[in-house]
Amino acid sequence: MFVDPSGQFEVSVPDSVTLTTTTVNTALGDLDYVVVTSKQISGDTVVLYTVSYCDYPEGIFNRDSTELIELFFDETVAQAVESVDGSLLYNENLAYSQFYGGGHYPTRIWKIVSNKQDIHIKSKAMLVGDRYYCLQVTSTASKSVHNSGKKFFDSFKVIEK
Repeated sequence: MFVDPSGQFEVSVPDSVTLTTTTVNTALGDLDYVVVTSKQISGDTVVLYTVSYCDYPEGIFNRDSTELIELFFDETVAQAVESVDGSLLYNENLAYSQFYGGGHYPTRIWKIVSNKQDIHIKSKAMLVGDRYYCLQVTSTASKSVHNSGKKFFDSFKVIEK
């Protein structure tokens, strides 16, 4: 089980993790993107389990601004598809409630197949206050990781303080 050093979330990963932080200059100012990656290798199959998150400026995602949140997720998915020259297999909104102490937050799940690489990328993203989380399972297209991907997604828990 990996517990975020700041104690804000935990997730089950198959192996040790690599933690990286990248600062990106945006129209909203400098934003730190933190990426936690765990790699599982079995024969010629490599599966990456990733949790990335970013804290946006306070109050930017008002829970009543459903149109803004939908637009944010739509743009996020579109950029993800474009970044791997991919095809979108599905894209749907979900209710997310696996939090200590309860809580429901806007959540989107989608799957992309890369047109240039032999990979599938399944992503589950959520907004918790002003923090954006994105969980991803990336694997070779010819190998199915449905069960381990579901286990990874289902193990993610935000620890609310």
